[in-house]
Amino acid sequence: MSGAPHDDSIERAILGAILLNPEVRDRALQAGVSSATFFREPNRLIWNAMGRVEHIDIVTVGSALGSTALQAVGGYTALTNLQAVTPSIAHSRTYFKKALEFQRLRKIREACLEAVDRVADREEGGDAASIAAAVQGDLEYGEADSGGRWVHSSELIERTMASIKDRYENPGIRGLTTGLRDLDSLLLGIGDTHLVIIMGRPASGKTSVVLGILTHVATKLNKAVGMFSLEMDDESLANRLLGSEGRVAGDRIRTGRLRDDDWPALYQAAERLHGAPFYIHDAPIKTPAELRSKVKSLHRKHPNLGCIIVDYVQLLTDEGGKSKDRREAVDKIARSMKNLARGLHVPVIALAQPNRQCESRVDKRPNMGDLRESGELENAADTIIAVYRDEVYNPETEDKGIAELIVRKARFGATGTARVAWRAEFTRFENLARDV
Repeated sequence: MSGAPHDDSIERAILGAILLNPEVRDRALQAGVSSATFFREPNRLIWNAMGRVEHIDIVTVGSALGSTALQAVGGYTALTNLQAVTPSIAHSRTYFKKALEFQRLRKIREACLEAVDRVADREEGGDAASIAAAVQGDLEYGEADSGGRWVHSSELIERTMASIKDRYENPGIRGLTTGLRDLDSLLLGIGDTHLVIIMGRPASGKTSVVLGILTHVATKLNKAVGMFSLEMDDESLANRLLGSEGRVAGDRIRTGRLRDDDWPALYQAAERLHGAPFYIHDAPIKTPAELRSKVKSLHRKHPNLGCIIVDYVQLLTDEGGKSKDRREAVDKIARSMKNLARGLHVPVIALAQPNRQCESRVDKRPNMGDLRESGELENAADTIIAVYRDEVYNPETEDKGIAELIVRKARFGATGTARVAWRAEFTRFENLARDV
């Protein structure tokens, strides 16, 4: 494609949809559309004029443009034509996605052109390694931030107020839910750019937590889920999913010693899971670059991707093994996963194993400081949840069958502990029954 990537018809369709129904502009702002999304100057002028009026229609927008800008965009005739060329406001979200994709492509093109200039000019005497690092940063930024490097106050405040108004008119949890009531009330929803770390010692049940989230998102929310299983093969995961969903004991599934009443439960579970939009990738993935490539491929096929699950972080290595030590490698992996979430607007839920230090304490509940090999996991994560079951350490505990999901960090929610039921025979977490 020669020149900067854009599609004038898509840009005009967004503007036309707003003129047909001004509420579309609030939806556009929430989707991330800004003046930078519009490549052609006339379209950008109209968009900005719409933001300066309280009630949007052809007359008010024309007046807000002023005589010079109105003439530049083609006059009232051009504004009227915008409505005529818009097929349907029902497709407005599709227009947003396409326009934002062109905006990202322009950012990437800009980064590539800047790279050519850096190589030609050898900016500040930089060597090949430093130039390559700068270019990689520009490309990652171009993917992660479709709004550009600088956002003017008027655009930022307008977009934020539209979001606040929408939350007021439609109160409740925003973002992805987990299906665990008390955990959701703490998290207030997982945002579409969030990195969530779920940590727990071996046998604590952390994989069961994410399998429950996978099932909830795919079957209840009807959103696609991609899970990277770096330790367990896909059929083993499927056995666990069927046992959990059908409430059939895992040991009976593994040994084949199924009871007559297990079969109806298994078939019903299979019917619910068959065709649900989740995907398991169990082939060895070594680096974040491989993971990014696989996720982007899945995202192209399923734009409604609800979340990505990685089981688990410490099994990945850094690009090319260039890090001086394992801590530095995990730091890079953490930043890469956060950039992936931001770039695709898809939350990443990653499992991590804390070090053994927590087991030497009287209180064995994992803390953020126990995250093995990395402080950057703690910094990059928006949410950190520790999984703890007292019966693992105290067989005579009164809390048998109870697990604690401890929210240690919640950038957009609240810290605290969600107590949930642990059904060991089904390797399944459930909501605790509430007292009446």
